Amino acid sequence: MTAPIVIESLPGVPSTKRRIELVERKGLGHPDTICDSLVEAVALSLNRMYLEHLGAIALQRRLRHRPDPRGHPPAPRR
Repeated sequence: MTAPIVIESLPGVPSTKRRIELVERKGLGHPDTICDSLVEAVALSLNRMYLEHLGAIALQRRLRHRPDPRGHPPAPRR
C-alpha cells in the first residue's frame, strides 16, 4: 500500500525571494547514497540473471527483484 502524496505550502518568504537558501547535499559517503548504489547494483545483476536464465527482464508481478543470497536464478511465482 502506498501512502498518499501530500503537498503543502511553507509559511514565510518563498526561497526565490530569500538572500540565502540552505540545501542538504548527499555525497558518496552518505548512507542514503551507499544504499541506493547497492540496490541499483543488485537490480542490474538480477536483470542480467533474468536475461541469462529466462530470456527477459522481470517486469511482471510474478517475477520480482528478490535476491537469493545463495545465487540461485529466480523462479516464477505460482
